Amino acid sequence: MKNILLVTFIGLSFFTFAQNPAFKDFIGKDYSVFSEFESFSKFNDYGGLLLNHSFGKDTNEAFALYGYGDSLIVLFEKAYNPDHGMNARFILLDAIQLNDLNNKYFIQYGTCSFNGKDDVHIVALVKMNKNKAYYNQCKKAWEIDHLKHTFIEINPKMVKCLNEGYNVCE
Repeated sequence: MKNILLVTFIGLSFFTFAQNPAFKDFIGKDYSVFSEFESFSKFNDYGGLLLNHSFGKDTNEAFALYGYGDSLIVLFEKAYNPDHGMNARFILLDAIQLNDLNNKYFIQYGTCSFNGKDDVHIVALVKMNKNKAYYNQCKKAWEIDHLKHTFIEINPKMVKCLNEGYNVCE
């Protein structure tokens, strides 16, 4: 019963601001994997990243990436652990869906900077170039608004992301 009340309280404590109106009905909803929602059951989990606001402090905010066909969904979510270590659960805060993507572009997060300042809270749609240390050709970019718990679109020309695969043996 405590877990149900906690989830209800956490879910209601987030305002239902949605960067993408298609996700408005899912904001504040609880899940273990996003694809458990029938509308997104065909999407595959491509991994995620727990965000740190500052070094030495844990956080419960995270990004997750899901894909199906030529569509990608980036989730901004709040993680929690109702049974203290056995099963992670998430509450959706916001989402971005990108459709009709070709294989020249992909989503990068956790390794981006804005105007020269590193910021793990940036998500970017970048043009793939495995021969450069940084992805400089950014088509779209977003950052997190921590007060509203939403993605905010930012100037993609000010964003560059580290190419973690650069100069790695194939």
